[in-house]
Amino acid sequence: MTSAPSGTLRHVVARWNRTGDLLAVLSATTAELPAQDRLIALLVNNVPGFKGLHVSENKARGNVILGSTSRKLYGEDAITETLLGLTFAISPLSFFQVNPDQTEALYRTAIEFAELTENDVVVDAYAGAGTISLCMAKYCKRVIGLEIMPQAVESAKRNAKINGIENAEFLTAAVEDQLPRLVADGLRPDVVVLDPPRKGVDQPVIDALLAAKPRRIVYVSCHVPTQARDIQKLAAGGYRFARCQPVDMFCYAGGVENVVCLVR
Repeated sequence: MTSAPSGTLRHVVARWNRTGDLLAVLSATTAELPAQDRLIALLVNNVPGFKGLHVSENKARGNVILGSTSRKLYGEDAITETLLGLTFAISPLSFFQVNPDQTEALYRTAIEFAELTENDVVVDAYAGAGTISLCMAKYCKRVIGLEIMPQAVESAKRNAKINGIENAEFLTAAVEDQLPRLVADGLRPDVVVLDPPRKGVDQPVIDALLAAKPRRIVYVSCHVPTQARDIQKLAAGGYRFARCQPVDMFCYAGGVENVVCLVR
């Protein structure tokens, strides 16, 4: 068996918004930190905009930065950011893009590629805090967001309430489990948005998409090789590569967010 990591602190995650608020999240091998009161005092007195400190326990080996839960040590539960006129709460564990200006460009591109109509049903797979779901909600009849992290789903539901959006719902489940169940139960979305982690989508997701036959698939990815792999599988199942637009999300770095539109 592989032993657990040694030491205490693994990663420091700093979450900023455009108004300068900062939420600090520490990934650690324990939920209790040594000298945490001193750390809080140093942050309060020396970091402009500091709003809160959270710790997420993660003892597992691997490249996953945060654990499945977090605990507030000081301050606010979340900070907020505005995207495309909507307000979003950014909680410690919910996924949120790191570059707000380019995030707006990314979401505009995804909305454009989706070509939504007022009667469309949309599935947003790997929905995170509901940002894409809620930005698309005003252009369609219904949005269903799928997300495995319970805290992210709670953030998504809170974000829907904050913005008065009533045609979006969010389910807590792994996409590779939930999407096949929904399709087996008869769900036939018109558009599916995929925004998976770097590993791309699992085969059960591909199989469910080919069974559901949505009119369009909008695939957002930060890792083009796995995106290309998945597109080949979807193309073999009857989809045509229609449009592609990279977005320079990670300025001064080699990576991009890449948006691809696939059409049946």
